[in-house]
Amino acid sequence: MKRVGRLALVLIVAAAGCAVRGTPFEKTAAPRGDATLYVYRPYHYEGSLLRPPVTCGDDTARIGPGGYHTFLVPAGKVVCTVAGGETSGSGSGGIAVHFRNGHH
Repeated sequence: MKRVGRLALVLIVAAAGCAVRGTPFEKTAAPRGDATLYVYRPYHYEGSLLRPPVTCGDDTARIGPGGYHTFLVPAGKVVCTVAGGETSGSGSGGIAVHFRNGHH
C-alpha cells in the first residue's frame, strides 16, 4: 500500500511541475504607431512539454501551456505563425491580423 501512495505522490508532483508558472496577466500599453497583441496558449496535458516558437511580426516567443506572451507589433497587417503547427484559416500556415494605432 505504501508503494501505491508513493507512486501517486510522484505522479501528482510531476503533473504539477508541468504547469506554467509566471506573472499574472498584465495589460500593456502600445507605444504610438504600434499595437498590442496578446497570444494565450490554453493548458492541455497532451503536448504540455512542447513549446513551439510563436512568431508575430519580427518577435518570436515560446509560450508554455497556460501561458501568454505580449507582442508589440507595428500598426497594419501582421502575420503570426506557429512553427511545426497548422494554423486554421490560412493556406500559408499563418494568420494575418490587421491593427490600428494603439489598439489591442
